[in-house]
Amino acid sequence: MHRVFVYGKLRKGFWWDLLLRDAEYLGPARTRNRFALYRSAMPYVTTEEAVSPIVGDAYRVDDSTLHELDLFKGHPHWFQRTEVAIVLENRQGCLAWLYSHPRIGGELIESGDFYPEKRSPVGCGAWGNTNESEVEGGAL
Repeated sequence: MHRVFVYGKLRKGFWWDLLLRDAEYLGPARTRNRFALYRSAMPYVTTEEAVSPIVGDAYRVDDSTLHELDLFKGHPHWFQRTEVAIVLENRQGCLAWLYSHPRIGGELIESGDFYPEKRSPVGCGAWGNTNESEVEGGAL
């Protein structure tokens, strides 16, 4: 099983969440580190800039679903799947796959939340800082 962090149209209740229909929803989450979220034809995160924690949803997926997501995101040729530290709403830290893109451009979303009106206990400062010892697997 794998954890996946999604931040755009794959988030719960939006267009492409049907790809996650067989996944276990772990709840709202945010990245521990700062990245940059851009709005373009498809929202994307780049790890090349440190702007804000990214807000999204976490899922637990099986190998088959991870493969479907890889195909959907064009991994590894368009989006790259990278393991990052996330913080769940209950303050539990863990590692999850994040699909990022090396390009920088489009409209920067400084808040890190593609759908700020959807919900908000997951804002950047809402859960405080999580230290590395709280993330499964130890130091990052």
